[in-house]
Amino acid sequence: MRLSSAACLTALAAVLLGGCAAQDPGREVTFENREARSDAALIAAGDADSLQAAALLGDLADDRAQRLRLIQRAVTAAPDRPDIAWSHLQLCLRVESCDPQPIEAHLHALDPGNGAAWSATLERSWKRKDTAALQATLVAISNSERFGIYWNQTIVHVANAVIRTRAMEPKGAFVEAIGAAAARWTPYKAVTDFCQGPSLKQPDVLATCRRLSAVLRRGDTYLTEMVGLVLAMRVWPESGAEYHAAADEKRVAQYRTDTDDRLNTRKGLDNAWAQSHLALMAAHDTEQEVVLAEITNAGLNPDPPPDYRSRWRR
Repeated sequence: MRLSSAACLTALAAVLLGGCAAQDPGREVTFENREARSDAALIAAGDADSLQAAALLGDLADDRAQRLRLIQRAVTAAPDRPDIAWSHLQLCLRVESCDPQPIEAHLHALDPGNGAAWSATLERSWKRKDTAALQATLVAISNSERFGIYWNQTIVHVANAVIRTRAMEPKGAFVEAIGAAAARWTPYKAVTDFCQGPSLKQPDVLATCRRLSAVLRRGDTYLTEMVGLVLAMRVWPESGAEYHAAADEKRVAQYRTDTDDRLNTRKGLDNAWAQSHLALMAAHDTEQEVVLAEITNAGLNPDPPPDYRSRWRR
């Protein structure tokens, strides 16, 4: 399963950075020092973007309560920012004493059509094996318009905040921001576990799962869309129009992400590319829109040729 263009870039950067550290321990120390300077500078800056970046980029296992306090300060500084409310919800999940319900209510108020606002309740009911709460939460998500994790917005705000500290070059800040955004919990496993096997023979479960597939297909990342597509091909009969529409969408998505990966591999990850990519992400709400823009800007056809076959499987 392909995760996303950004995830592939993160993996590549991690390999490159890891290789340098293995060859020269001094470079690893220098990189850690840069991270420490960046963290201190972000906290000192005190604006919403900097506080969000400090909260997300820190080692959550090191001091989760401190990270939660930082993101709470960011919410206070920018109470109308849904991407910061989403980060607040995610960090709350890592502190057992944190009550996610007021945070979920805040995110619902800011972005009422986004099913992702139910993520904390979903995760906790799934982990506690509370079947009734799990099903009720999935029904609520299935009645949403879409499922957005504020991927582009989070990366842009966090990376630019780090760049402003001058503690890291743009390419390093970009990779750090992607890692922070990718580390958040998303409820895909809970959804796919619920929507499988004999339970799909129950009409109410099947109806919920069909709605969930549609909501996820309107996500703001390719990974979310992919889960929705796989789910659609599980809950609709292979002979039906819905199944074939999902298969066609999957084929187009795979072609576009393959094409975009080849484009970015040729360009390489440098400071100029990182800054131009951040600008492109700032101009679009979803990862899918960014990929489409990159393909069309390169003068390439965004639609697959007749002989192209998707590698994604049901």
